[in-house]
Amino acid sequence: MLPNMINLIPPAAKKSLKFEYWIRVFSVWLLIWATTLVIGASLLFPTYVLIGTQITAFSESAALASEKVDNYQNVSKTLVQSSQQARFALDESELPVISNYVNLFRSLEGSDIVIDKIDVNRGETGLQPIQISGEAKSRQSLASFRDRIVAEETVMEVDLPISNLAQDKEIAFNLTVLLNNEKDI
Repeated sequence: MLPNMINLIPPAAKKSLKFEYWIRVFSVWLLIWATTLVIGASLLFPTYVLIGTQITAFSESAALASEKVDNYQNVSKTLVQSSQQARFALDESELPVISNYVNLFRSLEGSDIVIDKIDVNRGETGLQPIQISGEAKSRQSLASFRDRIVAEETVMEVDLPISNLAQDKEIAFNLTVLLNNEKDI
């Protein structure tokens, strides 16, 4: 009996009823979709907060690690410099002290010899031959000075050119002293 009654509704009311029906269907679907979105958002919100806090924690950890790496690099550079300085100091401590040789030749000088210049240079294997120049009062004092230098155990050879002995008094001389680099003062 029901199908016959639908025909009893006037066409304008039928049209209005269909429109109302579709509005209700559409609003129910909108309400379902809105509820689903709200429920989904509320379910995803804790995950969003958790991910945000983890990102913050990891970024802080990365910044701290980066700072530690920078500190490590600074310490590493400082350590390399310190090591190089220590190596240089150790190498220098193994080399002969030049002032000891200067003091040795000054102590051997005596009253008849005046030393003007002592030229001491380091080479790869030790000290290079030392050049001593000055003035002697006599040949005898110059020969005596040469003998005193040769008598030292660190000295291997003293070269006194013959041209230095050409004069009798007030002799300008140039000595070349060859050292035994294996012996130190």
